[in-house]
Amino acid sequence: MKKIALSIFCTVGILLFLVTPASAIWWAINYIPTTDTYYPDTVWPHYSVYGLTDSTAGSFQDTKIDIYSVSLGLPTLKLGNNWEINSDIGIDFYQPDEEYYDETYFNGKVRFLNDGQFGKFTPSAAIGFCYLGGRDDVDMWKHFDTSTTPPTYHHPSASHPAYYLVASKWIPIPYCKTQVTAGFMMNNFGIDSEDVPMVGLMPSIIPEKLFLLADYYGGDYANYGIGLFWVINHKVEVYASYFIPKDTDYPYEDYQAESLWIGIYFHLPAKLFGE
Repeated sequence: MKKIALSIFCTVGILLFLVTPASAIWWAINYIPTTDTYYPDTVWPHYSVYGLTDSTAGSFQDTKIDIYSVSLGLPTLKLGNNWEINSDIGIDFYQPDEEYYDETYFNGKVRFLNDGQFGKFTPSAAIGFCYLGGRDDVDMWKHFDTSTTPPTYHHPSASHPAYYLVASKWIPIPYCKTQVTAGFMMNNFGIDSEDVPMVGLMPSIIPEKLFLLADYYGGDYANYGIGLFWVINHKVEVYASYFIPKDTDYPYEDYQAESLWIGIYFHLPAKLFGE
């Protein structure tokens, strides 16, 4: 019976993968933001879970974090005949295992330049913010009591929103169309006064359906990321990403570890602003 159920599940999954229309949204490559915004007049409920790996007790990745998000694609702003500005806003609810760690954040993005707008070599460009509100959950190295073993972290009631500028460009590689993203972030994902570069690649494995995700962002908490993004259909998209810290011993020995992040998007038409 189990084999029959598994066969049916795999068959249905393959059929969905092959025949459903694609309509992908790539708001971020793994952890770093791209210039893509959520589609205008749409709502994007999003669930993800972070830290599904065995990590050293007391490390940053030792706590599993459930993240519930809702994003709204705002109407396109048209300026003249050749200029379109797209934007979105969203809210994230972080629900880790530890109560003191719960957070609520706001995010937003404005793409003010489209890919190829001033010639085929010009990229798209966007500015945005994230980690606005909540508490400073990452800037831990300033709040350790090193007299205890392991060091004790005293959670501050503070907020360090991050601001970023990114540029993305689709490169028409035969059979492997690829998006390249580079950017710079102030207050690295909530870390006060740490400004870092970011780079990412997203080559298509199956056009408009399956994508490889690869990225790197710098700083003391620098990470390499690798993952997959699957467009199941025009309403549902899923991803899985694996992150590898550049320095596992920052700010103290075995504090950082590899971690897995998986999530699912639901795409719902909103039409909250009329036709």
